[in-house]
Amino acid sequence: MEFRGSKFEEALEFAIGLTSESDLLPAPDGWNGHAVTRGSCGDEIEIWIKTDRDVIVDAACRVRGCLPSRACTVSAIELIRGKRLRDAELLSPRDILSRIDLPEDAEHCAVLAVEALQAALRNLKGGKETEEKGQ
Repeated sequence: MEFRGSKFEEALEFAIGLTSESDLLPAPDGWNGHAVTRGSCGDEIEIWIKTDRDVIVDAACRVRGCLPSRACTVSAIELIRGKRLRDAELLSPRDILSRIDLPEDAEHCAVLAVEALQAALRNLKGGKETEEKGQ
């Protein structure tokens, strides 16, 4: 489901639909990439990634933060499932924002979601799991 649109109320309704279960998503069994990222705004995003060879076969998230952060993170998860790692590494905030019509002051949430995803991908390669970000 995608939203490219006009009215903020419609975008908000879409975001609520995306995020209604974001705090309840279980980590996939056998995950091999994980990260927790905290933005300067106080939002905390936790992402788990499960791979088979170099393909992301599943991913999950838990978001403690604002509605736009939740919608952006869930969208990021949807966009990377089934992708090769090298393709997931190329995900940008613009990719997320092209699906969700957010107010300009909330666009940093897409940046935070991508940073959390990138941290989880680095963790697959042996990096650290928790990062503080300036977004």
